[in-house]
Amino acid sequence: MAGTWGVVAGIIDSVLGAAVLLGAGLFAARATRAAARTAAEATRAQAQVAAEPDQRAADLTAFREIRDELKAKIEKQNERIDNCPG
Repeated sequence: MAGTWGVVAGIIDSVLGAAVLLGAGLFAARATRAAARTAAEATRAQAQVAAEPDQRAADLTAFREIRDELKAKIEKQNERIDNCPG
């Protein structure tokens, strides 16, 4: 009878060990996914920060072009007003 309990205890121990390993594997997989998601967010944020000066320069160039066009239009309007008989 004592031998039977030893076999049963070994089986239970094996099943519990397998369950613990499965749980640890699932936890590790979840932690790995979370770490990958965090790394992807950090990479995206870093790329956005690195691109910001280029975006600012492009915005400034566009602003200057718009300003120069509007300045030219205003000057033409002022010439028309100045040359208007009246």
